[in-house]
Amino acid sequence: VFRIPVRLHYSWFVASGLMPIGLIFYFHGAYTWWQGAVFGLIAVLLFFVCVCLREMARTAVTLAWHVPVRSVTLAVFGGVPRITEADTRIGSELLMATVGTLASLVLAAIFYLGYSIMSITADTSAIAEILRWQYFFNLMITVFNLIPGYPLDGGRFLRAIAWAANRNLNRSTRITSLMGFSIGILLILIGLVLLIRANQWFTGITVAFAGWLLQDAAWAMRRQARIRNALRGLDARYLLTDDYTPIKEQLTFAVVRDYIINSGQRCFIVLEEGELLGILTLKDIQIPEKRWGSTTVGQMMTPASKLHTAKPDEPVASLLEAMEEFDIDQIPVLDDGKLIGIVMRDRVLRFLKARAVLRA
Repeated sequence: VFRIPVRLHYSWFVASGLMPIGLIFYFHGAYTWWQGAVFGLIAVLLFFVCVCLREMARTAVTLAWHVPVRSVTLAVFGGVPRITEADTRIGSELLMATVGTLASLVLAAIFYLGYSIMSITADTSAIAEILRWQYFFNLMITVFNLIPGYPLDGGRFLRAIAWAANRNLNRSTRITSLMGFSIGILLILIGLVLLIRANQWFTGITVAFAGWLLQDAAWAMRRQARIRNALRGLDARYLLTDDYTPIKEQLTFAVVRDYIINSGQRCFIVLEEGELLGILTLKDIQIPEKRWGSTTVGQMMTPASKLHTAKPDEPVASLLEAMEEFDIDQIPVLDDGKLIGIVMRDRVLRFLKARAVLRA
């Protein structure tokens, strides 16, 4: 979306199971179980489109404010954009939260209008019911996102207000994410009570699941804020290393394999006259033994165009977030297109551990 990497959150896999099950029971008696399952899958797809539209609206507004969005994780309750602390502004936070809420309300109104028109014409088909469910889903997403816990829209409102008051973004993030975590735990408990005591299994599971998502996202934001605070003032230049082995893309894996066995090195930088061509890691090496002598580094490596790279003045905290989000262990640092070093995840984690020990 807008050339921004989008990752699908695991919550969609749970939702794609919960919604069809809910509609199977809802349509029980009027339709067969497999018809209810099909209606449920249609509802999931429509809801996914709604969440995508909601996030596209927020991202468009954010980019219009010239705030770069590095990536977006698309969860059931909406998208969680990755924006560096240096690029975050009070105005953009308030606008993102407002646009997200308005987008969900507009979608809810559209589906309610469609359902109302079909009801007036005495159409009580499954299509009308699916429209009604979409209205309900989008309305619930609006209400859920107004909870005053970061990273929900309500939490963004609260964080922006707290930030304006104390002029400390990191502290405001930790406060509002703690609120989000606490509310998430409360929702889990409410869901369990509904499930066990009130015998409302579908509602109970849904509420508990929503609480789990909130506390999980809030705790991740709080952890991220602590890491940003620990790495404050440090840029990529500070923790990069030039202790790497450059190799040519024409080398065969048979040659590289011998070096891996003798050195234990797990990452190789592919260079050509100082220009970064790509990176070869152990994850890239997935070829049968009979092709070791014919497969070249250039065929196995991750090309530079697909790599996450950084500038020397980029905050180390942002690099660590990218490493964790995309499951990579190193990020090349380029200055005017030339490689000057790489930042390794284990080096950053060792630095964090050393700082924690010294502060304790």
